[in-house]
Amino acid sequence: MYDIRQFKPVIYLIVLLGFSGFAIAAEDPWLWVFSFSISGLNGWLVWKKKFTPMPRWVANGVTLFAFTYVAQHVFRGTNTESLLIGQFLVLLQLIKLFEQRANRDYAQLLVLSWLLMVSAAISTASLGFAILFFWHLVLLLYGCLLYHLKVETDRARAAQTLPDEKTNAATFRQDQRYLSRSMRRLTALVSLVSLACAVVVFLFAPRGTGAGMFGRLQLRQPEVLQGFSDEVQFNQVAKITVNTTPVATVRVEHKGKLVSTGSIWLRGATFDRYGQGKNSEWHWMRQAAPSSEKTIGVDDAFISPIAPALDEWRQKFRLEPIGSRGMFALAGIRSMRPKREVKIAYHFTDETMQRTDELNLPIEYTVISNNVLTPPDRQLAPAGSEISDEVVAFARDPEVTGLANEQTLARVSAGYITDDDERIARSIERYFKSRFTYSLDLTESSELFEGKDPLAVFVSQTKRGHCEYFAGAMTLACQSLGLRARMVTGFTTDEYNSYSEIFQVRQSHAHAWVEVLTTNHGWVSFDPTSGRELPPNESTSAWQNAKHVFEWLEFKWGTSVVAYDGINRDNLIQKLDISLVNSANRYPMRVRRFSRWWERLMDRAEFWTISTKLLAGVISIMVLGILGFVGWFIYERFRMRRRAAKIGLDALPMTEQLRLAKQLGFYEEMMEVLRSRRIARPRHLTPREFTQTLTYLPTDAFDTVDRLTRIFYRIRYGGVSIQPAQQRRLANVVSRLADSLPPMRE
Repeated sequence: MYDIRQFKPVIYLIVLLGFSGFAIAAEDPWLWVFSFSISGLNGWLVWKKKFTPMPRWVANGVTLFAFTYVAQHVFRGTNTESLLIGQFLVLLQLIKLFEQRANRDYAQLLVLSWLLMVSAAISTASLGFAILFFWHLVLLLYGCLLYHLKVETDRARAAQTLPDEKTNAATFRQDQRYLSRSMRRLTALVSLVSLACAVVVFLFAPRGTGAGMFGRLQLRQPEVLQGFSDEVQFNQVAKITVNTTPVATVRVEHKGKLVSTGSIWLRGATFDRYGQGKNSEWHWMRQAAPSSEKTIGVDDAFISPIAPALDEWRQKFRLEPIGSRGMFALAGIRSMRPKREVKIAYHFTDETMQRTDELNLPIEYTVISNNVLTPPDRQLAPAGSEISDEVVAFARDPEVTGLANEQTLARVSAGYITDDDERIARSIERYFKSRFTYSLDLTESSELFEGKDPLAVFVSQTKRGHCEYFAGAMTLACQSLGLRARMVTGFTTDEYNSYSEIFQVRQSHAHAWVEVLTTNHGWVSFDPTSGRELPPNESTSAWQNAKHVFEWLEFKWGTSVVAYDGINRDNLIQKLDISLVNSANRYPMRVRRFSRWWERLMDRAEFWTISTKLLAGVISIMVLGILGFVGWFIYERFRMRRRAAKIGLDALPMTEQLRLAKQLGFYEEMMEVLRSRRIARPRHLTPREFTQTLTYLPTDAFDTVDRLTRIFYRIRYGGVSIQPAQQRRLANVVSRLADSLPPMRE
């Protein structure tokens, strides 16, 4: 019985695609390495024929151990449910690979691989995973078809009376030759039909975000951006800046014109009070400030009650799940309109927004800003930060502030905003940029920070650190002099994608800077961090362009497919209705236009001259075509009569000669191949007798000649007709016969 050799390779490929898809969705490369290593070991053992199925009791024991491990983590709540379920499915598939001994084990592998991809698809919106998932489904369909054939083949083999080693392989040679192509064609047909149906259902069937069913089954909670919560501890922003994970995409327009150069500064949260917490850790906090909470629907918009209409910077955001409630925008938010219902809290004192819902899904929203903060309408009280003596001494250094000691003391005792505040802040910013060093690696100085205020150590000893240290130290220095200052966390990016016309925001673009309140310009931003200036937009490399193309595809996938919901469906149906109505209205107009054109054309005298020439040309082409067809017909009849004479059909009626000559073309080609090796049939021998004289040929060549001769007799005397496809297959057999014959001797 024919052995389906494609089945096991397809099974391994399906399993490996499932492991790869889950690793992409879970962002766990070590799981991918582990699963691929174990699968590779199993495949090597099977290939070398050293594989021995694992005993059932061992497999059951390992399965119970894996289930206990997963259940323990579920009850502890150390990870999300979908991630733990996926890990359990990975372990089950690895166990089944070493347990495979019957068809049910292969069926379980197919089902487990499909469940693994479904568990990964619940909460990932990656385009790479979507492409992998599509090919996994196609291969899964192909594997299921092969599995069905394997089961039926095993049943047929079990019903045979002859053992496997005595089975004639030539009996199933026809199926062996054309089975793979038939299965591939069937898989392609079913896949295309399924894809077309899926697209139709996706476009027109009602669908939602899936939050109610799968909201808690997020596959992997994203890395929380701690710098955008209500407080921030040291080194948290530094941890974010070493991660290149995408956070958001934003399209920026200024007064209706697209912004594609320079860098944009997106504010997330502000912190104005510094102190030591319960765990003796120093951190920044936001003072309690009045805020406005509101639920904004799709057709609704939030309007800022304090920001006037000064300038218009329009930003279209797509914010990925970042584990934080912060919502980012340029300074001076005037209005915000989301693409789905969202609950936000707007803070009046610093003009920032936060989400108040727990739903961790991508969100799209449009913000209109002034790019300038609104000055407060009242005098702000000091923040009340805990400022160390080292920071106070640093701030009162004349080289830092540019003021004499008497001026500094007078400025501190004043306690209110003066015209010199902006100049003092600019001097402090300049000092940090020129005298301090930017660095993310503080391991060499870790002993200096133990049990001490990190900002005091920064300004007095190390004088090197990342943006948190620069912004925090400048904020405290300004506050110690009586200035109203606060630290801002957000993103600064100049990574512009020219294909999608958006700025790409990554976690590595996280930054901290300072805002100081002045009398003339309100809140003014200062960036004291040295050595972190962003370069201007320049021509990118080929790798960067390729990366931008893929990110553009990711952007389109997220906005056009992942974010497609009932509102988009209604808009699509409305556009189709309008298009159909317009087409129906334009049809009579086009008919009348064509009628008028035809009447004007018929009235012209040159029309008949051109028509006569065109008609003569068409008739000439038709006559040449008829002559060519007649010539081809005569030549074809002549060739068929010559073939009939060579085969020995010249005694038959003309009609029968032509029919058989067309059917027996393969036999003439076989005789030509033999004659090229100086093997000719004597006229006194029949085809069958001639075949029996060729026993000296190689076994494969003799079997082929004998089989073709038998087919010749079935067609010549048995009345059998063969189809064009069968004739092409016989021609391929003759071509392989030419390769199997020995070369002609000299």
